[in-house]
Amino acid sequence: MGIDHIYWTFGSAAQALAAMVAFLLAGYALVSSMMESIAAADETLREVSDELKRRYHRWLWVLMALTSAAVLVDLLVVYVNGMGGVPCALQLAGALLTVSSVIGAVLFVVTAADPGKYQRTARQMVGPSTPLAPSSAGASAADFFSEFVQIERLIRKLWQTRTDGRRISRRPGEPTLREMFEVLRLSEVLPGGLLSQLEALNQVRNLVFHGRVDRIVPQALEEVRRVRAELSAIRHSRRGECNMPTTGEKPGKGTYRCTKCGQRVVLDDRTDTLPPCPRCSSISFVKVG
Repeated sequence: MGIDHIYWTFGSAAQALAAMVAFLLAGYALVSSMMESIAAADETLREVSDELKRRYHRWLWVLMALTSAAVLVDLLVVYVNGMGGVPCALQLAGALLTVSSVIGAVLFVVTAADPGKYQRTARQMVGPSTPLAPSSAGASAADFFSEFVQIERLIRKLWQTRTDGRRISRRPGEPTLREMFEVLRLSEVLPGGLLSQLEALNQVRNLVFHGRVDRIVPQALEEVRRVRAELSAIRHSRRGECNMPTTGEKPGKGTYRCTKCGQRVVLDDRTDTLPPCPRCSSISFVKVG
């Protein structure tokens, strides 16, 4: 390749890559804004949307590093070319970096524009590290959803009766499930341990729904049923329909959950006295089993 050809080829490549970086940054800002709007309109997409933004951010860092290296090498080729000749290895390095940058940018744009990215990402997120991770064999996801619907109804009733419909968001319309969780937490209606389990179950529900998963591990179904029973007990106890024992009483055999931190205490005999919570020293409990 002649001196003039090298100058124009690598000079133009450096300019084109610089322009591509600007377009990529503008495109990422637009995609991120659109994803945020979608997640705000549909809270069940929050986990998937946050994961997608993390992946795009990491991908963008790799592209920026690759493109910066390509621009620097292309400019170096142009500079060395003016001194009388460019080693073939340097030309090859510049060409490979430039082509790799362009291919990476195209793949980034195609992936970001893929309408199936939410479903695909939700399926990828469903794995061993996910709380109560869904499985290819086990309980029916339909049964899980049926139980979770009951949980949503109980949460809404607790929010309405225990907080008088308090809101912490100015968003119009009905409150989201997450907002009701937060209001119930601030109002100390739900113990911290139970709230953590609700948030984990809500995450699994969202991933199973958007990932179109048909089966979940049996433990997930058992957990959602147990949480529903605890919420029902809390709701009834607040209305005076069942006992809410305190330290010093003899409520009988069973498992009792601290209403403050969620710690469980087991009484093996009907004559056993309910002790203070071993974790936080609270004296208020609700029977859960």
